[in-house]
Amino acid sequence: MAKVLVFFGVLVLHWGLQFISWSYAERNALMRILWNILATPLIHVSGPIAHQYFWTVATANSVLWAIVTTYIIARYVLRQ
Repeated sequence: MAKVLVFFGVLVLHWGLQFISWSYAERNALMRILWNILATPLIHVSGPIAHQYFWTVATANSVLWAIVTTYIIARYVLRQ
């Protein structure tokens, strides 16, 4: 149950931060740096597909981040 909560927590947090950093990336250098970090890897490597299907790729990127982060947390923190 803890893994599911971690997954959805990371998913919502990453998706929200990704949206906020994307929306302010042109105004602030710190937000541009945060956007570049949070957009890694899928948005940067998807090329023109990211322009056409931006929110689909961004959501898939958040899911990837949630999967990897949940695995790391489950492996090293949530040892049961």
